[in-house]
Amino acid sequence: MALLGKSVVSRFLKWTASRAFQLRPLSLSPCRASAAQLDLGGVYPPMPTPFNQDETIAYDKLAFNVDLWSKIPFRGLVVEGSNGEYVYLTSEERVDLVKRVREFLPHDSGKLVLAGSGCESTRDTINMSQKMADAGADAVMVVTPSYYKGAMKDKALHAHFTAVADNCPVPLILYSVPAFTGGVGGVCALANVLGEAVCQLHKLTVEGDIEAAVQLQKQLIAPNSAVTKTFGISGLKKVMDWKGFYGGPTRAPLQSLPDQEVAKLHKVFVDSGYL
Repeated sequence: MALLGKSVVSRFLKWTASRAFQLRPLSLSPCRASAAQLDLGGVYPPMPTPFNQDETIAYDKLAFNVDLWSKIPFRGLVVEGSNGEYVYLTSEERVDLVKRVREFLPHDSGKLVLAGSGCESTRDTINMSQKMADAGADAVMVVTPSYYKGAMKDKALHAHFTAVADNCPVPLILYSVPAFTGGVGGVCALANVLGEAVCQLHKLTVEGDIEAAVQLQKQLIAPNSAVTKTFGISGLKKVMDWKGFYGGPTRAPLQSLPDQEVAKLHKVFVDSGYL
């Protein structure tokens, strides 16, 4: 996940101080084009993109997964976060995914759709953000441009995010990991497969039952590490299959887990009591 320099974040949040939100692990700031405030507090699963065996998007499986997630007390869904393999999608696929998720979510669900609209250029990011807003996104998440990482100094990043915000019809979320901020919720990969447990963790924390929250957090540490840094998106999709969702294959060049790794992943969830 991309990091946004602290000095940039500080100035950007100061500029929008009266309307800033913070959501771990993201730093959130509504764009100036939006007069309304969004309550972003809660849990969001960064949903994986479901593919058929030929690597086309499996829209029927997407509808299936969205229906299951809509029954969990999430605040919303994140489309095309890091787990969505968005870097392997065409521009048309990226916009269509947002449109389909909005269509598949029950109208009375009350859930937000947050869409990852980040591109390498400012111009493309603005264009993608506008299209995703038109497709039904309630807010967009913009990752820090990283291909020319050395050139992404404070001035460049401030100009980039400011331009996107000025031309964005929905709230803008800065995609970063500000360890120095508090939070009102989270975008959690583990929520894709253990949504009820992650939402319970959030609820216990909000209600101040820290002792129970700590115990649950300890129980979730190993599964969370397994579907993120240890086994990655391929591991997350495998667990989705086990838990009654559709995980399916990844899009190349990502590869499926070898049998030995699958066995290790399975043991983690069995030992934690989640399989």
